[in-house]
Amino acid sequence: MSDLGTPPNPGSDEAIELGCICPVIDNGHGRGYFGDGAKYGFVVREDCPLHGGGDFLQTDESRKP
Repeated sequence: MSDLGTPPNPGSDEAIELGCICPVIDNGHGRGYFGDGAKYGFVVREDCPLHGGGDFLQTDESRKP
């Protein structure tokens, strides 16, 4: 976990070690969707123990249609 208590990025090696089951390839091995989490956010599974249930926030840009 980071210093702020947030989980590591979905699909990253650190997150997988902590039990993350979010897509690795779709998340660019933790860099984010299309390799840019700041712009496109992350792909998360609802049943992921770290990121599921809507608790993991995405960027505002990733929510735009």
